[in-house]
Amino acid sequence: FDEHISLMDLPCVLNVTKEEAFNGNEPYITSHPLLKREWENNVGNACTDGKKLNIGVCWKGSSSHANDHNRSMSMHDITPLAESGTLFGLMKEVDEKAPDGLTIYNVSAGFVTAEHTAAFVDTLDVIVTVDSFIAHLAGAMGKKVYLLLP
Repeated sequence: FDEHISLMDLPCVLNVTKEEAFNGNEPYITSHPLLKREWENNVGNACTDGKKLNIGVCWKGSSSHANDHNRSMSMHDITPLAESGTLFGLMKEVDEKAPDGLTIYNVSAGFVTAEHTAAFVDTLDVIVTVDSFIAHLAGAMGKKVYLLLP
């Protein structure tokens, strides 16, 4: 690391003097416009009907996480979300088959970097996820996120 700064010293170091600076209304991560447009052109038109929500779903976190047995769910558990829109899987590792009647477009093979992931997340209307990288990324981007906690 280049610097070691305690959390309580950050407002002083960043010259933040008013509480309004931390209102949480502004995204502090944005996606690359060209990558976002690429996702919209390649995936968005092919999978969505334009009438329902585009929903990003992440029902499992990393299997190496100490609390993964409490945090992760089954793909079957997210089946009711399909009534609300088109589902897009946001997970690199999918180790189960979708239940009959459930369609989830898995585009995560295109998530080469976090920048690619952010660009795709930016194309979605809402994110439903367990506590994972996706939850933090989408929240930082100002997306509407439903966080599923144990």
